Amino acid sequence: RTPPSCRVTPPRDDAQHPAVVALYGDIETGHVLVELAEAVQIAFVAPALGASYEALVMPEGDVSGGALSHHGFSAALLKRAGARPFAEVWPQFLSWVEACQGEADVVVVGHNWREFDGPILARLAEAAGLPTLDFAVLDTLPLARQRQRRDHFERDGVRPLREERRARGAAVTRAFRAGKVYPLRTGKNAHTLARLYYDATSRVLEDHHAAPADARALVPVLAKLLEERGGTVDACVAKFCAAERLRLAKNAGAADSAAAAADLAAEAAPAPADDDDDAPAPKRQRSNAAPVPSP
Repeated sequence: RTPPSCRVTPPRDDAQHPAVVALYGDIETGHVLVELAEAVQIAFVAPALGASYEALVMPEGDVSGGALSHHGFSAALLKRAGARPFAEVWPQFLSWVEACQGEADVVVVGHNWREFDGPILARLAEAAGLPTLDFAVLDTLPLARQRQRRDHFERDGVRPLREERRARGAAVTRAFRAGKVYPLRTGKNAHTLARLYYDATSRVLEDHHAAPADARALVPVLAKLLEERGGTVDACVAKFCAAERLRLAKNAGAADSAAAAADLAAEAAPAPADDDDDAPAPKRQRSNAAPVPSP
């Protein structure tokens, strides 16, 4: 089924803007390498406001076979679906973001956003001479990769005997099935969005590698990851946004200090010599004559 070229749902009229608006986003690209990738689909959701945005993007280059095997968006399909160039899609998307933001702070939530989605969108926006997304980013991939405790297998750094490990493993399995403990994610594909979504909902992620489905899947994934660490989405997002503002303020202060130091150094530097003074001053000759005694 071919997705629509563009679908925009503005914030509800009766929606109350929270202090921090979380925008869950995902993109599909025409290449698997960040340096060569162009967006072919952009999707964002703002659950607190009942808003969503999705659009197909016509890339300037071809769609690679590796990317095509993931999402199935060929250049011909995008053209038939009415996909528009990035320079036309991005301003419309920024208008939607502005409507969602209001007077609140914004946090972008994505999976591997810092290493893949974010740099691609920033490069495309800069190439088109358009503004970038200058918001705090909460990436679920490094959050999921954080080391989890294994107290049921190790106590005080001592590995128990095999029989005890088996007994504890069986007890943990029973507790996990009863929903009392959280999984230890190890091995290949342990931190994919599909795996995290299954851990959060016990359901298979339908339409995986379609940006709208992946963006919606981030909502329960983030809630589950924060629940495993004893927090809630609203509280953690607010704290994260406050910490990010503090970090940016410190960086801005450091930049201002560096600029002020450069200005002081420029003021303290000697003035350039005039053209008439370019010739070196004659050296004073030492006299071998004895000094004249004073009367």
